[in-house]
Amino acid sequence: MAPYHEREDVTSSIRDPRVTKRERKTQLTYDLPHRIRCAAIYPIPASNGSTVIIYGHDRGLRILWRGGRRIKAAAKPSPSANNANDVIMIDDSDDEPAAPPPPSKVEYEDDEEELDEETPYPSIVQEMDILLGSPVLHLAIPSLPPDAKQRPELKDTIVLAICTANGEVSLLKIPLAPPRDPQESGRTLADRRFRMQAGKALVRGLAVKLVPHRSEDPPSSSRNAPSEELLIAAVSDTLYLWRVPIQYERFQLSRVTQQTVPLLHRAVSSSFLPSASSVKLLLTDVSGTARIYDPSALVNLSENFTEAMLPSDVGTWVFAYHAPYQATPSGSGTAIVPLARKKLLATAWVLEGRAVFALLEDGQWGVWDFNGTTQSTKNINEFAIDGYLTTAPTAESQNTSQPRKALSKLNPMTPNTRKSKSEALFAGPTASTGSVARGGISVSSITTSNGQAIESIVLWFNGDLYTIPNMQQFWQRSTNAAGAATNGISHAPGLTHMPGIPLLNESITSISQFVPSAASNSLGQMNTTRDLLLSAEHRFIIQQSTAPPAGKQGVARQLFTAQAHTSAAPVSKERDRKLLGTGDLDLNGVDRMLDSMARDERPRKVGFAA
Repeated sequence: MAPYHEREDVTSSIRDPRVTKRERKTQLTYDLPHRIRCAAIYPIPASNGSTVIIYGHDRGLRILWRGGRRIKAAAKPSPSANNANDVIMIDDSDDEPAAPPPPSKVEYEDDEEELDEETPYPSIVQEMDILLGSPVLHLAIPSLPPDAKQRPELKDTIVLAICTANGEVSLLKIPLAPPRDPQESGRTLADRRFRMQAGKALVRGLAVKLVPHRSEDPPSSSRNAPSEELLIAAVSDTLYLWRVPIQYERFQLSRVTQQTVPLLHRAVSSSFLPSASSVKLLLTDVSGTARIYDPSALVNLSENFTEAMLPSDVGTWVFAYHAPYQATPSGSGTAIVPLARKKLLATAWVLEGRAVFALLEDGQWGVWDFNGTTQSTKNINEFAIDGYLTTAPTAESQNTSQPRKALSKLNPMTPNTRKSKSEALFAGPTASTGSVARGGISVSSITTSNGQAIESIVLWFNGDLYTIPNMQQFWQRSTNAAGAATNGISHAPGLTHMPGIPLLNESITSISQFVPSAASNSLGQMNTTRDLLLSAEHRFIIQQSTAPPAGKQGVARQLFTAQAHTSAAPVSKERDRKLLGTGDLDLNGVDRMLDSMARDERPRKVGFAA
């Protein structure tokens, strides 16, 4: 039988997820009919309260609206009382044709769906496919300004950049609200995308940044004047930069200025510095180097600049961070072994652009201090803090010359061994000798009610996940006031391993973090791991915190449920005793009796109580 993703059409609807509850987390696994290439969560909810999930697959894009109010069914026109005797009257007096009827306004249900214990998760209320005829390899959403929710052009519109396998970079404008007719809307959006070409090489990374439009003319009231600009960067063997003035009213893209910068080594990722006053670009290449490029000359061009292509030497290389050298293999003797730097799996801006977080191929992680505040006693090219992930292969395990110890085939099955076996069964592929390590970094920043910025970091290394809920506190705890750094370790507070992700032997392609709700936007709540969107090869997994239903209805349901359990407990206990006496009690009944015995046990008296 063919796999699920090969049997069905790529445009088929998403099925209900498989629900797995693990401690205080609920994991939702959605099997998909296509291969996921990339995924992202839009930081602003739709007008109906939905969270928008965007992911690229083999034939284009798919947009999902998760949760929120559903669209009301279109009202059917009432039939005429004498439909059979209707007479069609033709009026020839009008010279002009009648104007087309205005589009009907989309109306939503009054309330959102209610969550219960059986389905403790929001459902997908709408989905839309934008078929492009080529796999979407990368997508990028610009960082939005703090006042984005108050600006109509940003709170109602998604502007994103995508890159397809044919080397084409496109800009799309997608309505944030769910459409009534997703098929027609998807075809229209596919035809109206703005295309650019990034050479013939495969694009390895894509980044986009929203910058203010620079105009030498005085401010005018013209609605056609560009309000902002998009700065787009695509990397492969070459760095491609585009400056695109954008008009939100009609979504017209003005004349594009392009710059092409040759690179010494093939780049694998790119990201803009998260600051409104800077456009510095972080590039990671295959040589184990993270370089910072400043394209301010492209952004600061005069509005009257008429050249479509900017020279490649216009721009500044600011700095280059180099990964540590690989360890010399043991047993080499006096043989000369060429030194090679470790491969950088991923890099990301952290601490609001004051530092760079790096993940290396052997599981080492480190933070470069871009501002140099903690580098008074060491080289600025060295990590300010660093450590190793606990599941990374060690040098001893990678040494194949060491004979392996024989393992007994009659190991006893204990709760610990059963747990490790079950985690290994459902975990992702582990890195073996000779396999290529994979990894990535997800950074999500949010501002609390008191104006404090808190960054949440999620690392993935092969099939394992690690999280730092509060990067600011982790940085302060790992570096002392004098500037000297202390080495961080994976089991220290702040860096936590997240086991039990049901990857089913698939590789991770991307990880995104959901924006916390306004109710949990406090310092205490922000120190916990956020809900995650984890994309594997043919499925995506949503891990959310298990919480009781909110609101009056949820409280009432808990009270009635507790009352029902209390009233039914004596009957269940008596029934279990009778079944135990006849020898017909099953395992669930044994568990109920053990729980009942634990509840009925009298508490111990501690101390000198009489």
